[in-house]
Amino acid sequence: MAGWQDKLWALLGNDSFSGVALHIVLTHPVGEALTAAGIAKLTAWHTNLIQVLLIRDEVDGKTVERLLNAPDLMVARETAVTIAHKPGGAAFSSLSAAGQAQWREVIVSSPPDEYWYSEILKRDPELFAEWLRSWFARLTSESTDHWFLPHTFKETIGELPLAFRQELIEAIPASAPSFPLQDVVTELVGSDLSVAKALLDRDGLAELHWVCVRRGPSENWMERALLAVDRGWEPEQVVSSTQFSESTWWGEESHHWQAKIDAFSELDRGDDGRRARIIDAGLKVFSELRDRAAKREHHERVFGLG
Repeated sequence: MAGWQDKLWALLGNDSFSGVALHIVLTHPVGEALTAAGIAKLTAWHTNLIQVLLIRDEVDGKTVERLLNAPDLMVARETAVTIAHKPGGAAFSSLSAAGQAQWREVIVSSPPDEYWYSEILKRDPELFAEWLRSWFARLTSESTDHWFLPHTFKETIGELPLAFRQELIEAIPASAPSFPLQDVVTELVGSDLSVAKALLDRDGLAELHWVCVRRGPSENWMERALLAVDRGWEPEQVVSSTQFSESTWWGEESHHWQAKIDAFSELDRGDDGRRARIIDAGLKVFSELRDRAAKREHHERVFGLG
């Protein structure tokens, strides 16, 4: 049909028919200029169209790579995520070396979502570490858009190999705000004494040092607690950090603090003065919290809330 390209250009510029034109541009050989113009017109509103076409294999490899370079980041992101979730990894393998590099760049520079992003990243620890280094860098900007990560995403950080977690501690900029990093660094440290040492060696991250002893008490927590005491921490400072090991709990607050008391008691070996100082501090801190909570709970049972 003569003049079909002119008609397609006209459709791309018509809001009522641009969807049809975009479908044609992405799935047919219409020429470099039309393909580029169509991809430039794509926005986050078109992500469902992109996903469907990629799943159905209706887009050729060259156009897929162009989508990874789309001006709209959400278009490139949807392309990268859909490629990652196609079975067998064939979609990624079919990309050129430049296309694979661009796919990694899109994944690294994009924000995560609740589940699928963690599924992509945990398949490749090196990619995950690269994503986190990029996120650390973004935290130093004035924008708070990238500050908070989904819960399941943060949990996946703890599955990274030890060597990567140690390297990531070294990669955290001293200028990054500490608040959004607290849960992330907690996962990076986990129960590993070597990662805790790496964090404590970073003087510029002093506001995050407390997370080394956040999760406890337990036997491996005691190793990190002793490390902190050896570096000049007071036992009360060490044990108080464990108040924030969980953000929520079920049941009465006094029972929660009693569980902490019981856990500290189980660590008593009777023959180590350093351990004894930490345990005594734990019993003191959490007994006071338990007693205050119990008093308040009794008052509420007698007089009601308010």
